[in-house]
Amino acid sequence: MALVMVSAMLVVGTLTFDHARSDDRLVYVWSPRMPLSVEGLPEAEAAAAALGVRFESVELDAAHAEAGPGRALPDELAGSELHVPSAALVTSVTDGDEVRTVLGFKTRHALVAALRAAVPTGKGAGEASRRGAPRMVRPETPRLDGAPAEGDDVAPAELRWVGDPEPGSPGFFYRLIPGTTQFVLDRRGTTWVHDTESGVRWAGPADLDLVPSPDAAFLVAPLDRGLAFYSWADLRRVGPAGGGPDLPPFHVDPEMDDQYPSVGLLGDVDEGRRVRVLVSWFAGVRIRDYVVSTAADGGLRAAPVGDVVQPCPAVRLSTPILSPDGTRVSGRDESTATTKVFDIGASGAECTEVADVGYGTSKATFSPSSRYLAYSRWGTSSGRRMAQVHVLDLEAGASTPVPGATSSRLLIPDFGREEEILILAVRDDTRFEIHCWRGACPGSG
Repeated sequence: MALVMVSAMLVVGTLTFDHARSDDRLVYVWSPRMPLSVEGLPEAEAAAAALGVRFESVELDAAHAEAGPGRALPDELAGSELHVPSAALVTSVTDGDEVRTVLGFKTRHALVAALRAAVPTGKGAGEASRRGAPRMVRPETPRLDGAPAEGDDVAPAELRWVGDPEPGSPGFFYRLIPGTTQFVLDRRGTTWVHDTESGVRWAGPADLDLVPSPDAAFLVAPLDRGLAFYSWADLRRVGPAGGGPDLPPFHVDPEMDDQYPSVGLLGDVDEGRRVRVLVSWFAGVRIRDYVVSTAADGGLRAAPVGDVVQPCPAVRLSTPILSPDGTRVSGRDESTATTKVFDIGASGAECTEVADVGYGTSKATFSPSSRYLAYSRWGTSSGRRMAQVHVLDLEAGASTPVPGATSSRLLIPDFGREEEILILAVRDDTRFEIHCWRGACPGSG
C-alpha cells in the first residue's frame, strides 16, 4: 500500500525499543473529520523518534481508497477500522512482522508506553495474538454468542429514519439527545444540532464533542479553559436563530481540562441532581461528580462534589465512556486489545471487571438503562467486508447483531431509546440511520 509519509527517521541514541531495524515503523492513521487526530500528528511523530523508528502518517479515506471497496486494510492500518486516530508499531521478527496497535489520541510519552505494553498481532506474533472466546466475568452467566457466521445474510432490523449527513463530511462522533428528535454532531471544528423530524440544523457553542446529559437538561464540551456546561433549554431557544455559537456556559471546571466527555446521572439529592462526568485522552481517565440545580433566576448552576478521581488507575483504557447511571465504564483495555466493562460503583473508586467482549471493537456506548452495550465489529456481508453493530446484554451475557446497521468505514453507534440505534452509514452513499434492533419501531404498524 502506498502510504502518505510525513517524515522518516532513525534516531541513534534514543532507541527505547530493543533491536530496532531500519524497516521498523510507527504508522499513524488520522482524518480531517476528527480534530484530535490532527492534533495528535506531532505527538505521534515525537513518539516515533523516541522509539527510534520511522514515522508514517496515513489519512483514513486514502487508506480505504487504496485498499479498494470491501477489502480489509493491512494489519498496520486495521486499528483505524475501530477508531481514529490509531497508531501501530510495526517491528520485524524472525517469522514476519509484529504489529502493536493503540487507539485514540495520546501524548508522546503515553503513546510510547502504550505501544510497548500493547499485545502484538500479525504473522510474527504467534500465540500472543490469539484471543479467547468472549466472556462475562461473572461465572454464573453464559458465554457470549449470537454473532452471525462469516457470509451470513440476515433480514435487516426495522429502519425508522434516514437523513442526509450535514454537508462537509461530518465526524464519526454524534449523540442523540435523550427524549428528543435531535442529535448533535461534529463537522470540521463546529458542533451542530440536527432535528430528525424537521430537518432543521443549527450550530452549537463548542468546537467538538458536545455531549448531552442522560436527562437532557444540559450538555458538556471541552474548552481550552476546562469542561464547559451548557443549558439545553437555552441552546434550544437561541440555536435556531443563530445564537448557538455565542451561548455562554453556566459552569466551567478548569480541573477537568481534557477531552472526550461522557455524562452519568447518579440520582436526585436535596440540592438538585447529582451527576458524574468522565473525561480522558491527555491525562488518563478522570471523573468528577457535580450537583446541578436551578438558580434563583431560573437558570442552571453546577457545583463540584469532591475532588477529581481516576477510576481503574491500574488499567490502561482507551476510548472510555461512562454509563448513563454513572456506575460503569467501558473502554478498550490496551493490555489485551479487547473492549471491557468495569463497575466503578457509586463512589467512582471501585474497579470490578464485569465483561470482556473478547475482541477489539469500535468505541462502545451504553443504552439509557445501562443494561446494553452497543459497538461495531468487522465481518463479511454479501462478500464484502463491513462493520456491523452488535448489542451486548450485560445481564444475560448474550450479544446480538443488528442486521442492516452496517458500514464500509469506521462505525460508532449510539442509542436513542432502549431499542433504537443511530449510525452514520458509509456504503454506496453516506447517511444517518436509526435502526430498531428489538423488533418493530415504537409506534409503527
